[in-house]
Formats: sequence, C-alpha cells, structure tokens
Amino acid sequence: MDNAVEDHSRPRVRAMLQAGSKMGLTVCRTWAFNDGSLYHALQISPGQFDEKVFKALDYVAEAWRSGVRLILSLVNNLAAYGKKGLE
Repeated sequence: MDNAVEDHSRPRVRAMLQAGSKMGLTVCRTWAFNDGSLYHALQISPGQFDEKVFKALDYVAEAWRSGVRLILSLVNNLAAYGKKGLE
C-alpha cells in the first residue's frame, strides 16, 4: 500500500504483482492499516482519514488483474503501527 501512495512508485507495485503471478503467486497478504501521524497513515486521528492513502489501497486491491487475490491485514500488534488494544 505504501508504495502505491505516490504516482511515481505505482508501476513498481504492478510489476511486483505481475512477477509474483508469473512465479505462481495466487494469494498475497498485505497491510491495510496504519494509524496516527505516521508516514502514509490511513487514519490520521480518530475519525480523520487520508483519502490519498485509501486510493493507494484501492490501487493495490486491483491485484486481481494480475491473477492475485489479497488478504488485507486490518490490525497489528506493533505500537508503532497502531497496535490493537488488548489491555
């Protein structure tokens, strides 16, 4: 998702998915989360979202065009990336 935010790096995403597909990749897990004031955060603060990052996720979700299905990870246990609350 991060590489798809900027227009200049989107071809890298497409090339990676196409290369994976040629090697037999059919399913890929990728991040669909990033909260806070971090680099390319989906949710900048509670209830405030970055539309540009969501558009990047939409771009990555077009992986099916390369024959690859995605599993989107929505949460994470690392505090630096919006750790899900377990307390």
